[in-house]
Amino acid sequence: MILVRRLDDDGFSEINALHTFHRTARSEAEGTKLSLERTSIDMSMVGLDLSFTNATTALLEEEPDILERLKESGRRVIKLKLQLGLYDDPRNNDSTLPLSKDASAFLTGHSAHNIGYQCGGWARAGDYTDEDLAAAKQYASLAEYTVAVIGEEVYEEKTGDIDDLALHLGQIEYVKALASTGTKVIVVLFEGRLRILNDIRECLRRDQRDAFV
Repeated sequence: MILVRRLDDDGFSEINALHTFHRTARSEAEGTKLSLERTSIDMSMVGLDLSFTNATTALLEEEPDILERLKESGRRVIKLKLQLGLYDDPRNNDSTLPLSKDASAFLTGHSAHNIGYQCGGWARAGDYTDEDLAAAKQYASLAEYTVAVIGEEVYEEKTGDIDDLALHLGQIEYVKALASTGTKVIVVLFEGRLRILNDIRECLRRDQRDAFV
């Protein structure tokens, strides 16, 4: 194995470097194939392009069995998160979760329909449309439960540096506005680090009818 002696940008894109630096692969696509078939690597740390994603998608079409290899990486990542306690102590007031199959629910929020935001840092952002608050409140008032999906935007390394740990005020106010309709609010939070939720918890705790995931 050829080791990189200097920790520069290549240290964060070693799969691509199999082609661009080490010259052990004839293309970035072949480098992706080698990394999945011959190594135990679980993540590709390239936040500036979709070379790994595109190559993996193409490889799945050619070799569907590679899906099990991807699932293996997913299992290892989730296992590590469990060991670190990242899923411990979920909030579930009044046994709100799991929802009944017959329950009516309204799904909304900044991160509800954006796979980039849901994947967190080192992901690619997708497009989304700002929710119209009046319409959202109307839908929420008609549903027994409202699932509000909020969280951080996509970032990597220096671009993720922040001076304020508070989540964007607009998202906080959005959840509070939904709660004001009387619906039972379930907050799903996507974040790569601890963020301050201001008075969301206190606002929802007063009615004892919320859950945080």
